Amino acid sequence: MGDYFLEARGIYKSFGGVHALKNVDLYVKPGESLCLVGENGCGKSTLIKIISGAYEMDKGELTIRGKVYKKMTPMLSSKEGIQVIYQDFSLFHNLTVAENIAMLYNLGEKGPFSKKKNITIAKQILEEIGVEIDPNTIVDKLSIAQRQIVAICRALVRDAQLIIMDEPTTALTSKEVDALYVIIEKLKAKGIALIFVSHKLEEVFRIAERIVVIRNGENVVEGPAGDFTMESLTYHMTGKEQTPIPFDNKIDTGEVILSCRNMAAKDDAFRNISFDLHRGEVLGITGLLGSGREALAEALFGIYPHTADKLELCGKPLKLKDSKTAVREGIGYVPEDRAVKGLYMDGSIGSNIASAILFRYNKLGFVRNEKLRNIAKNNVEDLRIVCAGIDAPASSLSGGNQQRIVIAKWRALEPKLIILNCPTVGVDVGSKADIHALAREFADSGVGVILISDDLSEIKNACNRVLVINHGEISECFHTADVSTEDLYKKLMQA
Repeated sequence: MGDYFLEARGIYKSFGGVHALKNVDLYVKPGESLCLVGENGCGKSTLIKIISGAYEMDKGELTIRGKVYKKMTPMLSSKEGIQVIYQDFSLFHNLTVAENIAMLYNLGEKGPFSKKKNITIAKQILEEIGVEIDPNTIVDKLSIAQRQIVAICRALVRDAQLIIMDEPTTALTSKEVDALYVIIEKLKAKGIALIFVSHKLEEVFRIAERIVVIRNGENVVEGPAGDFTMESLTYHMTGKEQTPIPFDNKIDTGEVILSCRNMAAKDDAFRNISFDLHRGEVLGITGLLGSGREALAEALFGIYPHTADKLELCGKPLKLKDSKTAVREGIGYVPEDRAVKGLYMDGSIGSNIASAILFRYNKLGFVRNEKLRNIAKNNVEDLRIVCAGIDAPASSLSGGNQQRIVIAKWRALEPKLIILNCPTVGVDVGSKADIHALAREFADSGVGVILISDDLSEIKNACNRVLVINHGEISECFHTADVSTEDLYKKLMQA
């Protein structure tokens, strides 16, 4: 017992009669890096929230440094040295970077908060990670990757004994991920335990000393990382062999769906963007953080001010005044941050799916319109969205199923063009394969598909061509069949 910092034994948790966790065990030693893996909705997040005190367990116990707890609270968990970095970051968007990072430090201090002290604390932690972010910047003005870094810094600012990182590298660049690994090794050297939750299996094998697999709310297998292969780990997570879907990178493309000439952001985030998107292809766009790729995605959906010498959709001039115009023109957009920009989290699954096509129907709304309800039900079934029904809130679903709802919304629109901005962020290996298959399904049905990602294996395996964005401009364009993932990485780093 004394060998472990944390032991979770016999943990049960149900929601509305549905078992989220069934007799789950987990333990971690001081200075150990443990990776917790499983499909979306398997119970990983529920277990984390029980350890952090956000959820109360129905049955079981937690032992922390030899002390047994039948009930945990957020304050008690923090007092015991447990810090959690959640997928949603849990940041105060109206406060500065420094205020967010120093928040936990200030909670343990007496007297008024000091702006100067906050900035000093923030700068020190940011320097440790090797990232330059102005500590005076309001968090709401940051990119999703920068917000993730702020959340990591805030967890590091206190004397934590166990840090739980729930998909911490989701939106980080390769350079930032490498910097995070350096920090993690420093933490382990200090005897700080780490529980690392990730769907990126390459990262799991890079950082894990031990792996615990959960499936359908139950322990499946656990052991040293060296006992697993990529294939065996995937099998344990999903319960089935994963058969790669054949993908012909090089295809004979058809007519032009989207034609763009000299497109430029009004704030110079990107410029001189020219390309054609053909029927039947998936066009990839990649670039480093701050390259302009996200601004370009939002401009094509009408929410980023821009100009263009020519912008045509299916041969007709396209004037994107706002997102409403884009939707009515038949453009769908799956944003990187689905919780904030893609979904009404408090709204029902059905109303979210129907939200893009309400303009085509009368004003009875979703609840009273049987046709809209049937469209929602059909999409839930077709996309295999695991839920209690279309009237359940979107917030009740796992990240992977939430992403399927966002895609289902645009599928219901029957779009001419769909823009997928980092569509597999925070989803498991099974959902990732399904999303790639859906992208191909769109392309095969004649929909123009743009897939934006910094996951180079995703670009290689899901796209026909790729545009590399460098400092707001297209630096390269080539067929993905002509390059390896390693070549892509070199081109990206050279850009």
